[in-house]
Amino acid sequence: MTKKALIIMGHGSRRTEANIEFESYARNLAAADRASEAPQYDFVSAAFLELTSPTMMQACAEAIEQSCSSIDVYPLFLNQGRHVEKDIPQQLAEVMDQHPDIEVRLLDYMGSSNDLTGFILNHLRTQNS
Repeated sequence: MTKKALIIMGHGSRRTEANIEFESYARNLAAADRASEAPQYDFVSAAFLELTSPTMMQACAEAIEQSCSSIDVYPLFLNQGRHVEKDIPQQLAEVMDQHPDIEVRLLDYMGSSNDLTGFILNHLRTQNS
């Protein structure tokens, strides 16, 4: 059976607290996935584009060490700026070059979700009640 990993890509910050907060998103997502009726991932990690670690390469290497042979990379970015369009795919290409036997897939970035508008409206409602 193929073990599958999810790498949640963020920008990275000079502020340690911001990076810790982002890593907690990954931990919470991993816990929610494990608790679901049909978990999708055997390994979940945060990764950062710049300014801190783990990098995408480091997170993918850890997933491979955990015997994952399939890795999904999810850019947790709101819009398709330079990082989503160029930087993340370039880093992903490096991972694929170094690990040609691993299936690596770049998922759509968060901001492309049709559910984002509803999420934002709901979040606004909770703050205005």
